[in-house]
Amino acid sequence: EYVCILANDVFLSKDWFVYAKDAIDRGIYDFFVPWMQNHTYWHPYNKLLEEGAKGVKEFDEKEKEGGLYHSISFSDAGISCIVAKKSIWEEVGLFDENLLIYWDRDYKFRLEEKNKYVGSDIRCLATHLGPFTRYSDNILDYGFDFGGQHEKDVEYFKQKWGGRNP
Repeated sequence: EYVCILANDVFLSKDWFVYAKDAIDRGIYDFFVPWMQNHTYWHPYNKLLEEGAKGVKEFDEKEKEGGLYHSISFSDAGISCIVAKKSIWEEVGLFDENLLIYWDRDYKFRLEEKNKYVGSDIRCLATHLGPFTRYSDNILDYGFDFGGQHEKDVEYFKQKWGGRNP
């Protein structure tokens, strides 16, 4: 009934899925991510203003529920842990495997097209260890040409999205 993508280097608070399931089942969010230290209160609010996702009014209504729920842009949410109903995943589709770097921004645009909402509940806390090593100076030691892949992804992304930048 639900799909969860969970990295192997994430620590989650007790009962995290209870909060995720509740937010999804009540229709507060279509996609749920646990609250992480890099999620900020105002950044998601500004994203709603800039991108016009379901709207600031809905965000404000959620804030009235005790300030527990916070909207997050998919590309800012991180994919270390995300939950949605299987039917929603099927509606939006799988990640575009042609994009190795900007797949998250592509998915964000696809969610916006389908009017889907991503958010978190601050009672559900997570720590993702990945960011501690992601920005190592030794990234090229793994044989990944970030600059070259960036150029390929940007070109593909612009073709796919009518000139929009990732």
